[in-house]
Amino acid sequence: MKQRIRQKRGRRRYLYAIAMILCGLVGLAVLFWWLPFTPADCSRLLLQIFGKDERSVLLEQDEKQPLRGTIYDRNFTELAVSYRLYNLYVHPAELKRKQEAAGKLASLTGGDQDALLDMFRFSQRAVKIADGLDGHQAAAIASLGMAGVFLMPVEQRFYPAHTAAAHLVGFTEKDRGLAGVEAWFDTVLQPGAFRSDEVQGLILNSQELLGRTTSDIVLTVDLDIQRRVEQKLRESVQAMGGGKGMAMVLEPASGRLLALAGWPSLNPNYFWLADEQARRMKPGCLQLDPSMLRPLLQHAAAVWKYDEPDDLLPETVAAPGYGLSEDDYNSYIGAIGLSEDIDSLLTTCPGQNSADYGSHQDRNGKITAMQAAVTLASQINGGWRYTPFFLESVYDHETSHFFPYRFDQLKKKHVLSPALGVRVRRELLLNSLFSGKQGLVYAKSQKKVIADNGLSRYLLEDLVTAATPLKNPQILFFMLIRRNNLEPLPAEDMDSERMLAAVAGELMPILHTLATREEIADLPVGKNEENFRRFLISRRIDYKETDPVPVQGEQIMPSLVGLSLRKALQRLNRYEVRVRIQGSGRIVSQQPKPGSLLNGETECKLVLQSIQ
Repeated sequence: MKQRIRQKRGRRRYLYAIAMILCGLVGLAVLFWWLPFTPADCSRLLLQIFGKDERSVLLEQDEKQPLRGTIYDRNFTELAVSYRLYNLYVHPAELKRKQEAAGKLASLTGGDQDALLDMFRFSQRAVKIADGLDGHQAAAIASLGMAGVFLMPVEQRFYPAHTAAAHLVGFTEKDRGLAGVEAWFDTVLQPGAFRSDEVQGLILNSQELLGRTTSDIVLTVDLDIQRRVEQKLRESVQAMGGGKGMAMVLEPASGRLLALAGWPSLNPNYFWLADEQARRMKPGCLQLDPSMLRPLLQHAAAVWKYDEPDDLLPETVAAPGYGLSEDDYNSYIGAIGLSEDIDSLLTTCPGQNSADYGSHQDRNGKITAMQAAVTLASQINGGWRYTPFFLESVYDHETSHFFPYRFDQLKKKHVLSPALGVRVRRELLLNSLFSGKQGLVYAKSQKKVIADNGLSRYLLEDLVTAATPLKNPQILFFMLIRRNNLEPLPAEDMDSERMLAAVAGELMPILHTLATREEIADLPVGKNEENFRRFLISRRIDYKETDPVPVQGEQIMPSLVGLSLRKALQRLNRYEVRVRIQGSGRIVSQQPKPGSLLNGETECKLVLQSIQ
């Protein structure tokens, strides 16, 4: 009996619960019918219940989106890095309290409150009021929860080393690589997977797809060596009276590139400001006359010609050219492959330096700086001709694994037999006029007249190459300069060969110390905070132009063309004019015109246009 009573009570409670649930559902249905709720409103309500803001959630999602990969030097110093910033847009028609909004946004963005308020009052469409906001600023703005305020995430590329290694690293526009490593490995640096066969030579450990999130690139370049080389190249070109030039540092035993510099240089952060010659220049493609290398290679050819090194007389008493015939010298040049093509991205030179030697037929027989450097390296590394390379490894963020470059599988060949290669190296480094206390130093200058479209013009070339240490060279330095002016040079007593030899002698011990130092750097956990701080500072530098000083009682219209709307309104803030805005973007025209007297004028019309 008691058990039946309990069962009946349980059924009643169950029915009551079902009835309450049904009543609640009916009540919610009536509420949604009468109130203008949307799915977005429901999502926002749930976020608020759980203590979150819709805009904050969107920012969190943005932060999780992968950015373009970072380019490092061999010590994991950032050469190219991407940051996520935010542009701030406001639709004035949706603002409920314009005065309050102007005050809060001005305090968070560093803008002028009165200028923002004027913008909110007179603009009829959405306007951008700030760009380049960092994540902290964006989060603070999102937490305000203001209707009509929008944050647009943008990706910005930054080159912390500025001009250092600019020709090798390259630059981007709209997240696409346009030159250098940025272009050659664009598919690797772009977020998203790429196939392993797109980067030949990597040790992949059976991986077919890489970079599902982000991949970074590690170069063989050493930024400290790069900066030293660029400084000496710039100083040498200027001392010669101007022109253009290139310099590089190679490891002769492997072909690894430690530095590659070109002049004129450019800053990839502002690549559009550089002239076309600087943007398109490939330092390794700069051409030179192979006769510039003849004294040094002729010495090596004499070792190759004679079986025993004792047969080779000292250069001071030997016959001119060591008694070698032209055929003997050309045979040696052919054997070491001086003019052979090099299968490397560094030597892809379509259309480069096409005017250096006049017309096409005048350039026949000329070689590139990279061909010359590779040939010289083969003379001091035992006779191996290596393909130069600059890619150390690719780091895949998803697998947290480095995929190193197999430089031992590069195209290479023995141009000299092992025994002959040792004799050539010993003769050049220990028994020739080119050897010094620290290693090989060779400098050569020449002036010649070349034909150029039926006209004659002078060509002045200066070359210096050096290798250290003396017994077993670990680095090879090569620098080529093309001068613009004829004699007399800026310094009348300047001996260019002696000056360049002194530059190499001063530089080589420093480069050797930097190249052989112990590498203890590891891949950074995050991005370099100091570089990010410098990036933000560089974006916020505001060069203020001086407006015309108005005569007492008169107001003169300032120049506003080219400015953003925010800066234009800041300038107009002190004038008693009403601003009428047409379009969006940057100001392309204004009325009244700059310099006009504003006496009696009450309206200023600004036409804006987005500039692609």
